[in-house]
Amino acid sequence: MATTWQYLATCEDGEAGDANWGCILDTKRLSERLGELGLAKDKEIVLFQMRRKAGEKMAGLHGS
Repeated sequence: MATTWQYLATCEDGEAGDANWGCILDTKRLSERLGELGLAKDKEIVLFQMRRKAGEKMAGLHGS
């Protein structure tokens, strides 16, 4: 299954540039989201990033 990092972060709590926007969700909310995806603490989770296009920047990472 695939998801986006925004689904696991505080992106719905405001707009880009707001304080704490894009941070990982708190434990309770993250657990709920992972459960919705069918993931549990007894399952292995592998994360990867798709290759970015030339000139594309990652949110929150300086010099990325």
